[in-house]
Amino acid sequence: MPTDKASSATFQNDESGAVAVIVALLLTVLLGFAAFAIDFGLLTRDKTRLQGYADLAAISAVADLPAAAPRAQSVIARNASEPPAITAIRYGRFIPDPTVPAAARFTEMDAADHGVNAVRLDLQHPTPLVFAGSFLPQTEVMLSTTATAMQARGASFSLSSGLLRLDRGAVNALLARAFGTSVSLSVLDHAALLSGQVNLLDFLDALATDADVTAGNYRDILDLEMALPRVLDAIAASQTGIVAQVLADLSGRAPNRNLPLQGIISLPEPELGLVLADFIDATEVTALDLLVAALDVVSADRALDLDLALAIPGVLGVDTLLLVQERPAQSGWISVGEPQASLHTAQTRLRSDLDIAPNLLSGLGIGVSVVEVHLPLYLEIANARATLTDLNCRPAQATDAVATFQTSTGLQGTAAGPHIAELFLGSFTPDQFTAPGGLRAADLQFADLVDIAIEIDLFLLPPIRIGLLTLQARSHTIIGSGQTDQISFSQSDIASGQISKRVSSGNVLSTGIGSLLHADNLQIRVEPSQLPLLAGLVGPVVNTVIAALPTALLAGVAEPVDQALDEVLRLAGIELGTAEITLNAAHCARPRLMR
Repeated sequence: MPTDKASSATFQNDESGAVAVIVALLLTVLLGFAAFAIDFGLLTRDKTRLQGYADLAAISAVADLPAAAPRAQSVIARNASEPPAITAIRYGRFIPDPTVPAAARFTEMDAADHGVNAVRLDLQHPTPLVFAGSFLPQTEVMLSTTATAMQARGASFSLSSGLLRLDRGAVNALLARAFGTSVSLSVLDHAALLSGQVNLLDFLDALATDADVTAGNYRDILDLEMALPRVLDAIAASQTGIVAQVLADLSGRAPNRNLPLQGIISLPEPELGLVLADFIDATEVTALDLLVAALDVVSADRALDLDLALAIPGVLGVDTLLLVQERPAQSGWISVGEPQASLHTAQTRLRSDLDIAPNLLSGLGIGVSVVEVHLPLYLEIANARATLTDLNCRPAQATDAVATFQTSTGLQGTAAGPHIAELFLGSFTPDQFTAPGGLRAADLQFADLVDIAIEIDLFLLPPIRIGLLTLQARSHTIIGSGQTDQISFSQSDIASGQISKRVSSGNVLSTGIGSLLHADNLQIRVEPSQLPLLAGLVGPVVNTVIAALPTALLAGVAEPVDQALDEVLRLAGIELGTAEITLNAAHCARPRLMR
């Protein structure tokens, strides 16, 4: 028989049943892991589902900003059996620029602020813990998520004071100014360029290829300056036949003069360059438009001598010089921008020397005959401006406005108050005519106005004869008070092709001519070197002529001068106080989620 000591040792060495204990201990741990794994999977599922609700709600909200909150609530209610709570709706501007840190791309703004293009939603929803609640103090976890959606809205539009409506003769003069030599488009060439359609996106892509710039961020392209021949080649790249041939011929003859591309296409918001393709892919302009825009930019501040033939009774001849100054910065020929984008036309100056028939002046006195009448006139036309104030992505009816612009017809402000133009009679030096800024009345000098001959009969004495006496004059007046107006383009306008509209301050030139020649503004003197001729009886006669001259000018000269200037402006494609807005494309991009 075994001893008690042996039995005790056997019991101590017996390990049967230990596995069950270990398994029991590990099973608790394994079940805990399984519980956490199951709950983690459910949390991940619910988190993904919650993110999906947030994404849908944000996209729906940004598509109609005034109704963002109810639209977000509606989307969630329709898609979720247990709708999560919207804890915040924030409005702001999102910049899709990879060079900007992700946290800084969204800037919160008030819902009514201009520039709002994004909505950010915060959602919360509790998810129960199925198994993990047995091990943790809480039985549910509050899940939260955020979604940001952006909708780029914009329009491409141009603003003209008339210079883009130049006829073939004026385009040829513009070519000659830019090229520095005689260049001429035939009637067929002009018609072909007018019919050739250029897609702006293709135009920019061609420029990008030529400049070895990666297309996509068009901001980088528009920051460039390129030679005129390369710009003409980019226009020609999308053309065939006679249009391509005409542009290729012009490119071969064009001077290698650089022009800033922003003078053709302006981008008021630099960040918009990253989504520019969304705005201009459907925008087309004529090849002639782009040609004239490029010529206008490259030859800014260069005087254009217009060879005009006027058939106006009483006007013997006219010599006209046109100067289109460079547009303000960030104001090209066409703007691609969001609401609040603005575009300015260039300030325009016109010098017209008119020779008037002497027989139009009468009543200057006995023995006074008019030999020659010469009116040196200067006209300075202020900028026109248009601002895109609203873009409606969801017009309900055909008459609803799609794009709305606030316009100003050439308003400029001086000590004399706001006006659309200034008219001068007198003389400026060539440097003063082409200098930046405005023409100043303080710089205006006297200029020859009327040459007269005087014969004074004396009783029993030989008559006093003065074969030529020159009277000089200067005058300055403000034209028009200008007006601010609003222009809208509806769905029906766009569908019918009515994409250009004009705003005008009315006919103000005739009033300006009358004011310029009025005695209150017109200063007259004898040419200083001829003052010795006024001795004796000649002085009183000349004083009588000077006193009668304003009335004679108003009666005999004002009407033909008014007609002549009207015709000069018409031939140059300019109308005082008139601007033409063309809506090339209005675009509301598809709402997109932004991370």
